[in-house]
Amino acid sequence: MFSEEVKQLINRTKTSSSRLDQLRLFLDDKGMIRCEGRIEHSSVSSEAKKPVLLPAKHHVTDLIIQEHHDSTNHTGIKGTLNRIRKRYWILHGRQAAKRVLRKYSVKRCLKKSIDRATLSFEELRTILIEIESTLNNRPITYIYDDEEGISYPLTPSCLLYGRRTTTTPDDSQFEIVSTNESLTRRAQHHKTLLKQFTKQWRREYLLSIREAASSSNNGTRDVIAEGDIVILKNESTKRLFWKIAKVEKLIRSIDGVVRSEKIRVLNSETRKPIIMRRPIQHLIPLEIRSKFGNENEEEQVDVNEESSETQDLSTEPLDSDVKTAVVEKKNRPKRKAAVQGELVRKLSKQT
Repeated sequence: MFSEEVKQLINRTKTSSSRLDQLRLFLDDKGMIRCEGRIEHSSVSSEAKKPVLLPAKHHVTDLIIQEHHDSTNHTGIKGTLNRIRKRYWILHGRQAAKRVLRKYSVKRCLKKSIDRATLSFEELRTILIEIESTLNNRPITYIYDDEEGISYPLTPSCLLYGRRTTTTPDDSQFEIVSTNESLTRRAQHHKTLLKQFTKQWRREYLLSIREAASSSNNGTRDVIAEGDIVILKNESTKRLFWKIAKVEKLIRSIDGVVRSEKIRVLNSETRKPIIMRRPIQHLIPLEIRSKFGNENEEEQVDVNEESSETQDLSTEPLDSDVKTAVVEKKNRPKRKAAVQGELVRKLSKQT
């Protein structure tokens, strides 16, 4: 079990197809394989930050899934998997939980018994209304167990009616006249709900992004370097009004991956350049790069060749200052059309 990974961790060697890069595996003091993801600086427990790695198909894994399923009062796959991820990280965890819990579930037997029952029209209509209410109360995101209180997942009924439709609301929830005390009470209740949604976000989202995504897509992803000209993405405005910026500095995280950059952009109010820090997902690279990449060497524009081709189009040779103007900025790449346009402008001024 994980013999290849253990050898690579001991010898500090890895292959391109290894899980070491994706899960960032390491050996602890007891010789157990643990995962180290992107939530190292979060507020979750230390065991949740660095859980123990478990295989998908193993007897010990099945026992752990069954134990946590019983401890969560049979809440289902989502609640069981959330409880497990507080200490362990199972490869293909959702599939493993489905495989194990399918053996101990009695829902299929109940469903078959109800399907065979003979119901009247009123009974059938009542059951259909209950099914509609149940479907509208299904969570939109994954449900995770809340040890400190009652969990209120986001459901379609919350968006349609502002409450869960499984129970009838009390008369006290409807007020004819709003007073200072009632509004203050509702504000406190709203603040409490925000805290609960924060805890819910930590459970449902933060623990699920442990796997580090690959930084390249088949090795063809463009890398933004210092000095590149980029477009600053802004969701609040149309694409036509997105600003153009220049990358000043790359900001690397602890793992050495560039996730944000400092850019120089023109302020709309003062009309002066300012330095801003933006995530790399909001920067769209353009063709204007700070230097030639190794992959684009075949597509580079040879300035000398372009100048010689343009000389053939003209009857008069180019002066030395024209050649200097074309070649003096070799370290800043130019497109073929830009080089030709500059030469045409120089020739038109001489004539």
